Amino acid sequence: MRIGLCTPCYNEQVHYDYMLSVMAVDRMAAKAGHELKTYIAAGTAILPRVRNCLVAHAMADKCDWIVCIDDDIGFNAEDFFKLFEHGVDI
Repeated sequence: MRIGLCTPCYNEQVHYDYMLSVMAVDRMAAKAGHELKTYIAAGTAILPRVRNCLVAHAMADKCDWIVCIDDDIGFNAEDFFKLFEHGVDI
């Protein structure tokens, strides 16, 4: 499975908790045989436009699942993968 993680990044920085979360997700994805592709766009306050652009890139790369998480959100890697267990779009 190819997972696209899309992150708008307003001020060209990501928060510490976000980065730790992404690193944990990347490790879990590798162990499970999944490919995590990250997409980050920096420097704009028009979040809907940025998210649409990031999703377009992920779709062009044929990602099976696309998740948008902002750069100031820390999350649990196990919870990230629980989203896919349900087999439905959110």
